[in-house]
Amino acid sequence: MNAQNPSQAVVAPVRHQVIVNTPVEQAFTVFTDGSECDWGQVLVWEPPARLVLAWQVDGTWSYEPEVEHASRVTVTFTPGRRPHPGHAGSR
Repeated sequence: MNAQNPSQAVVAPVRHQVIVNTPVEQAFTVFTDGSECDWGQVLVWEPPARLVLAWQVDGTWSYEPEVEHASRVTVTFTPGRRPHPGHAGSR
């Protein structure tokens, strides 16, 4: 899927992931061909301990535009340890 047409698959390799906390609070992927794919939003950012994202991709890999229906991904950070991700189903 891509930002211009969420139902269209992107086939280019991933260049990098971007998570922006302000002002838009969005999360997306940038591909090597320059295309972008929105996949979520930042819901909570509590440095250095916790990040909560809305995962706006449903079970069919389609973009879910309503953040209220998105599932949640929580990443906790503990000093000296790897980040610990957790996932809660769609609302």
